Amino acid sequence: MSSEHPNVAILRRIYARDREAFYAALAPDYVCHTPGSCPVSGDHHGVDGMRRHIEEGGTFRVNALGAFVADDHWGMVPVRLTAERDGAVLETRAFGVWRFENGRIAEHWECPFDLHAFEAFWHACARMSEGGR
Repeated sequence: MSSEHPNVAILRRIYARDREAFYAALAPDYVCHTPGSCPVSGDHHGVDGMRRHIEEGGTFRVNALGAFVADDHWGMVPVRLTAERDGAVLETRAFGVWRFENGRIAEHWECPFDLHAFEAFWHACARMSEGGR
């Protein structure tokens, strides 16, 4: 019998890129909060909003750094964020902070350690998409 909390198990599946498990765990009024003022910043609502947010990430990858901590209400996972697009590179550490309600994921906060690098990468990608450099 496993002593792992069920919310730790779902976080492990999410960070293993199990999209079906992720979307199934989201509460109907789920919100993902992405910090900053770059093109991917803002609140992303529900499954559809999260699908769009993930799709706009391109080569963006989130890799867990080992610890998965969760109880009935909160979860936290330290991660490494990486992405590359047209010569622009992002590499920083972050925390994924999760709020659970009634056994579902109600909210998620993306918390990059280096917000300046995070924003600079996404602003550079937006300029490249517009044809400028």
